Amino acid sequence: MATIPTFNSVALFTKAPQHRSSSPRPRIYFETMPGLDGEYAQTHGHAGRQHRLTGVLEGAAGNTRAKALENFHSALSICEALVDGDTVATFADLDGGETTNCIMLSYNHVGGIYTRTSGENYVCGGRCVCALRELAPQ
Repeated sequence: MATIPTFNSVALFTKAPQHRSSSPRPRIYFETMPGLDGEYAQTHGHAGRQHRLTGVLEGAAGNTRAKALENFHSALSICEALVDGDTVATFADLDGGETTNCIMLSYNHVGGIYTRTSGENYVCGGRCVCALRELAPQ
């Protein structure tokens, strides 16, 4: 059963999450040698994967459109604050699997903001994209 992905125990989206991960990245140092064709390469094993996630983030319901928009911006700010260059945390993916020692590279709202009614309240949301990197291969 798919779940909402989290980073540092913060939900990255509220619905429609999608997750793609890359292969592990090789760690190679290349150098050219004067007067010689080709390159000298030193291999150093491999590094972790990069994860790209997309989904919809919605704020808490508000009794006015303005309050719903404020709640959406608040939810967005919480996720954006994790892109601080210092937070190394656990990433829980859609299947509930956990990857430790990850850092968030970016969290961006893309496209427009929508408003929908929820009973007598309003909810604002929008599509967001997130990138995470494993600091150590798993």
